[in-house]
Amino acid sequence: MKKVLIILLVLLAALLQGCGGGGGGSTETGNDTGGSTAKSLEYYSGTFGTGQIIFTHDTGTNAISGIVSRNSVADDFSGTISNGQFAVNSVSFDNTLQLSVSVASSGTVSGTWSDSSSNGSITGDKVAVSGNTAPVIKGNPGTTAVVGTTYSFTPYAIDPNGDSVSYSVANKPSWASFNTSTGVLSGTPTASGTFSNVTISASDGNGGVSSLPAFTINVSDPVTTSAKFSRNSTTEIVTNLTSGLKWQDNSAAKTQMSWYDAGTYCSNLNFQGLTNWRLPNRAELETLIDNTRPQSPYIDVVFVNVPTSFAGYWTSEESSTTNAYYYNFGTTVVMSNYTKTSTLIYVRCVHD
Repeated sequence: MKKVLIILLVLLAALLQGCGGGGGGSTETGNDTGGSTAKSLEYYSGTFGTGQIIFTHDTGTNAISGIVSRNSVADDFSGTISNGQFAVNSVSFDNTLQLSVSVASSGTVSGTWSDSSSNGSITGDKVAVSGNTAPVIKGNPGTTAVVGTTYSFTPYAIDPNGDSVSYSVANKPSWASFNTSTGVLSGTPTASGTFSNVTISASDGNGGVSSLPAFTINVSDPVTTSAKFSRNSTTEIVTNLTSGLKWQDNSAAKTQMSWYDAGTYCSNLNFQGLTNWRLPNRAELETLIDNTRPQSPYIDVVFVNVPTSFAGYWTSEESSTTNAYYYNFGTTVVMSNYTKTSTLIYVRCVHD
């Protein structure tokens, strides 16, 4: 999936005590698959700046699942509540966002959010669910693709009633496959063209259906040169036409690892007969910026192997004893720093 940041979600002990009570909403009862285990589900919705957080809480098992959406990026998360604290099982996002959320016994959602450049308050409530409610589906599908390069998009959906969600697609491109269980649309275009009115929908199996806005995928032929770089499609090496620096652009350039592992990986790399690869410094990494791309990641168009959405790459430079600099070519396009032990940042080696 997906380029990622740890999101901290803390729900106070009042959530455990307030499940099913208060005036903030109603409690719904449904059945797990097979109809053998009753569960009481509560549904919450909140906003923070330009973002939204929605989640369900199964008061029978204390399981939490939901979606965070911001800056045209969406991702799902899951976990459990233990002693009033939300324990994250799986979260990835744009690597700068942090959330702190609590829920009052009345069902009011509150908290704070912050990233590298701004912060604010979270507000929301427990939502009353009456009868069957259609799933909520989020996602920002890519609208461009390149011949010979894999395209992939993953939507995220949650059902307020706790029903299992399945996916469907209309006007699927002929070169793509679609997974009805996960909603993943992926494939490798073989020719340029325009594929219009692609629509992905989520269904709860009980008549509730929601769809993402229809979108178009424009497939173009591969770009091998730009004003600053050229790419050898055989060796998968990109060369800076001015400095002569060579950049790794094989599939491994979409691998995430810690700063420590990234440095070791580059120093040990033997790629296309070249050794002595290294992590780039901040100035070198910034030369890859291309703000003319129609959507993120904003890396020069000759680069083929780039992650979608968040695309943060380690530099060789440390910002402190615990943090190192990375450049985010995703939605924020900014130099920042992060803990060296994080395995969320990508690595792209350079050669003199």
